[in-house]
Amino acid sequence: MGSPVSAVIANLYMESFKEQAIATSPYKPRIWKCYMDETFTILDRGNVNSFLQHLNNQRPSIHFTMETESDSKLIFLAPQFQENQTDASPPAYTGSLSKLITT
Repeated sequence: MGSPVSAVIANLYMESFKEQAIATSPYKPRIWKCYMDETFTILDRGNVNSFLQHLNNQRPSIHFTMETESDSKLIFLAPQFQENQTDASPPAYTGSLSKLITT
């Protein structure tokens, strides 16, 4: 096992990485939220692949991958979120994906 401060150091580094990546990118995300090794980012659709390439060009040892919305569904942190889901089967989030991120 690693040091108890490893997660803190990794989070501090990734915060610095994010700030530099966004500052040098021609495409600014509207939302960038992180939890552990998951990142939720909202961009204009036309800039998604270019922004992903920009992130992956920042540091060869850090590689980002991407999942996109499909049929108004998006998986983030394992549960699947669907806009306007009507059944009660867990895990379920009913409402706007933007509300999920901003609250």
